[in-house]
Amino acid sequence: MVTKEQIENTVKEIIEIYPKLKEIIDNDFPWKIMKTDSAIMVDGRNGIFSPGWKCLITSVNENQFSQRGLISFTFDEKGEPKEIMVSDMGRPSFYKLSRDSNGNIVALD
Repeated sequence: MVTKEQIENTVKEIIEIYPKLKEIIDNDFPWKIMKTDSAIMVDGRNGIFSPGWKCLITSVNENQFSQRGLISFTFDEKGEPKEIMVSDMGRPSFYKLSRDSNGNIVALD
């Protein structure tokens, strides 16, 4: 069974791989890690989410709607990383993730 701690550790691993993320994280706000059991709108996108996990982190900048930016990490039910969405200083950017044959997290784009 996947735990919040496992998701948090994987997010920390991703942040180490992509140091630009570390630069925009606002450490004054707690991370929100949640299990998504059904099709819900969590991070402002109109879409259907598969069951799994989400980690939402506030960024130091604003998005195109003059709201605090958001970094959203999506995981499947097994806790494997699937996507990063960065809505920070402009339109959202999406990055697909997976693990290579050595177990390393890699971008698919």
